[in-house]
Amino acid sequence: MQLDCRQSETAKAYVKQGIVQQEKGQLEAAVSSYREALRYCGGREDATLDRLLIYNNLGCALTSLGKYDEAMAAYLEVSRIDPDYPPLYNNLGQFWLRQGELDRAISAYRRSLQLDPQRVLTAYNLGKALQKQGRHAEAVACFQKVLQLKPDGVQIFDECGLEFLEAGKFSEAAIYLQAAISRQPDWVEAYCQNMAQLVPSNDLDRARAASGQLLRSLQKQDIRGFERYLVEIYTHLGRVYFQSGLYDRALQTYQKAGASKIPQLQPDWQACQLQQQRVQHLIAGGKVPAALPQGVYLSARGWGDRSSTDRPLPPNSTYPLCEGLHCHPCWQRIAEGWGLTEIEAGIYTYENSQPREELPPDLFTVTIPEGRAWIMPQENWWRVCEAVAIVTPDNYLLGDVSREYPGQLPGCQKCDPTRHRIFRQESLPPLERLEGTVAVIAGLSANVYFHWMVDILPRLEILRREGWKWEQIDRFVVNQCRQPFQKETLKRLGIPESKIIESDRHPHVRADRLIVPSFPGDLGMPSPWVLDFLRQTFLPETSLAKPSADRIYISRSKAGYRRLLGEAEVISCLQGFGFVSVALEELSLDEQIHLFRNAKTIVGAHGSGFTNIIFCQPGTQIVEFVSPHYFRHYFGAISQQLGLQHYYLVGRSFRCDPLRHLMYINPLIEDLAIDLDALQKILEKLGIVKSGIPMTQTTVPPRQRENIMPPLVHPEQTADHYQQRAEALLAQGKPDDAIAACQEALRSDPRSAATCKTLGNIWRAKKDLQQARNWYLKAIEFNPNYAEAYANLGNLAAGQQDWKLAIAYFQKAIALKPDFAGAYQHLSKVWQKIGRELESTDCLYRAYELEPQGVKPEALVNLGNR
Repeated sequence: MQLDCRQSETAKAYVKQGIVQQEKGQLEAAVSSYREALRYCGGREDATLDRLLIYNNLGCALTSLGKYDEAMAAYLEVSRIDPDYPPLYNNLGQFWLRQGELDRAISAYRRSLQLDPQRVLTAYNLGKALQKQGRHAEAVACFQKVLQLKPDGVQIFDECGLEFLEAGKFSEAAIYLQAAISRQPDWVEAYCQNMAQLVPSNDLDRARAASGQLLRSLQKQDIRGFERYLVEIYTHLGRVYFQSGLYDRALQTYQKAGASKIPQLQPDWQACQLQQQRVQHLIAGGKVPAALPQGVYLSARGWGDRSSTDRPLPPNSTYPLCEGLHCHPCWQRIAEGWGLTEIEAGIYTYENSQPREELPPDLFTVTIPEGRAWIMPQENWWRVCEAVAIVTPDNYLLGDVSREYPGQLPGCQKCDPTRHRIFRQESLPPLERLEGTVAVIAGLSANVYFHWMVDILPRLEILRREGWKWEQIDRFVVNQCRQPFQKETLKRLGIPESKIIESDRHPHVRADRLIVPSFPGDLGMPSPWVLDFLRQTFLPETSLAKPSADRIYISRSKAGYRRLLGEAEVISCLQGFGFVSVALEELSLDEQIHLFRNAKTIVGAHGSGFTNIIFCQPGTQIVEFVSPHYFRHYFGAISQQLGLQHYYLVGRSFRCDPLRHLMYINPLIEDLAIDLDALQKILEKLGIVKSGIPMTQTTVPPRQRENIMPPLVHPEQTADHYQQRAEALLAQGKPDDAIAACQEALRSDPRSAATCKTLGNIWRAKKDLQQARNWYLKAIEFNPNYAEAYANLGNLAAGQQDWKLAIAYFQKAIALKPDFAGAYQHLSKVWQKIGRELESTDCLYRAYELEPQGVKPEALVNLGNR
């Protein structure tokens, strides 16, 4: 009897261990624990319930691992013990759902609810399965039942809202979505404030700005406003998808907007239908346009070696099977291999402190006489380079030196170069001829500091190792060389600016002799040799005689996306423990390297700034904030190789999926918020915060805090500074740069009337008069006595020959500012246009009287002759 009790306790211990492992995603370990628990259950009569639970959990873990035969065997054991066990049929539903057997899944869920009608989880799962079949009315009924059983279920408001959105019943959707956002007012407020500062310059930005207005309309229970902004969002997102070549998704989005019933949207909708039909015809016909490759060599050296047994493969214009960097199972496999472990709720680190063992990458350089390269250009901040294709003179794509987004992860077996997106192009840009020897080192997302450093620059080192000297190469093709870090690094590596060709401006080139180095490794996953190269190249050169900080916080306040909401509160707490907030965009490359080289603790949200941990000393503590929907291991992999202590803190995202997908087109750009209690737990583990002392209670004496900010950190610039900079950039003929400066000004002061007026001037220069008018009116909203804004509105009205309105605006400007010579001068011209010579002369006299300097003698003569 005593032995049975011991076995029972051992079995329960293994079950508890298995549950913990399963919750942490350690599925293989959980399976082992459950099997051990079964072994200790033995044949005891009172072990029936234990075995029921163990087999049920074992089936779940095996299902998640994709071991369906073993999972079914476990579920059959459950059925043998108790055929009317309700959780069994819920789990069988999940089993069939994962294999795409929706009908079987729905039957299993229904059986579970027959046995226990109060099962909230099963009712929810049934609703989701019906949702996948497009049975929206039945799905809504399930979700409403869940709300009856669990009225505080926020996620159910989401699901009901989504169902009504899909059905085109916007007013019904608004009711549920209002309930969903009412639970998170702080998030909504922060997001809306960010969007109010956004200066839209493309369709994605316009969709984001409209999403802020949509949330405001929900808060105000303005159903008409909600419907109007929803249609606006769908319209802009449809254009985004169309421009990205995602014609199916664009059509679906236009349909949600009701394009067939809205006359102004029909041209967009019809153009999308036509383009989709052309692509489908191209795929079905199997004909490859003349400029596209006729096939694929998987290996560049296989093409170059005529004695090789490699043979070309035919092209495939269908979409790739591999999800690349978005592949959740691959990331999960990699994370398990590296020992990623959840040590507290939402806090992760790596159990394996040693760098992973891997085969060194196969590095080489291929020379292609009369070779050509097609490199997709960056079009805006969200449409970056997503494909590189290297093509031989006999028109074959070389698979191992070509690449496309979303790339592939280590160990992926689904990557198929025959499905490269070049084969889905109807045509390519005009081909440009480059004389001499041309090296191609361009790559994906090279506008991003991280990818530039770990994917682009190492290709120059491969060229060097292969014996190439820079004087032997006439041109180097890079994506772009406009950003300071691009110019600084190329200069450091000895590449003359005169030899640089930007593929963003020359996307399709042929060279007498094309030199292409291999990629340095998997996309965004630097090998040890890459880290050594970067450290040896840039660390010795950095010898700044400047103070630094032991603890730094990387701010994303100037980033256009993935902002940390509530950042000011986080910074305030961290500063009490000696942290310095830095905006890396304002530092030179050497200053950034110097900062990270000397830091002992680095905290911040996931972003390119963490690239600089490459230059950290072993033992440096890294705390990376990540979104639950965008958890990448790039920087953790670097930390493992360099002996850094790396922690992830998973933040909070916006908890309303239907709206979240409208607010953020991609998880990559999602904002996040951080729980300060969770941050405190990490800092306690690092020995920075004493256990039990709230972070809001600073432990640094006031006099010490005054000296924490080192002089290398640039002071926060004022709105006036950025606004004046924008005016200067506009005068230099750089309107897009001027818009960026205005965005910075509005981040500093969202109600800066001067900045709004400058934006009006910019859009007027860009010939977008409606945008210009809107910004002048916004300036007046913030400053009702802004004479210059009224005068600018007068100029717009005069340009459209609305003389009455122009006179009213100029007179208002003069009433507010009686010494406004410019307003008198422009009003004089309007009076003259409508034949009112006396009034025109009076205004011009007044203008010359106010500003006599600079008036030419002939102007005075002309005035006297009136």
